[in-house]
Amino acid sequence: MPKLLTYREIERIYGLKKNTMTKKFRAGKFITSVKVGNRNYFEVSKIEDWIKSNSIDMGS
Repeated sequence: MPKLLTYREIERIYGLKKNTMTKKFRAGKFITSVKVGNRNYFEVSKIEDWIKSNSIDMGS
């Protein structure tokens, strides 16, 4: 079973703001979730892929 995280856990681990994730999720611009009760859970591998594909390369 894949590792699942809540919005708050993602915020703590990856530094993404819950408000930003929620807005992107509602707009269909964030990864799909697994709904359990009234909570959304997200797969770690999908979160990391999404971060890589949406990162800005600052160059060196």
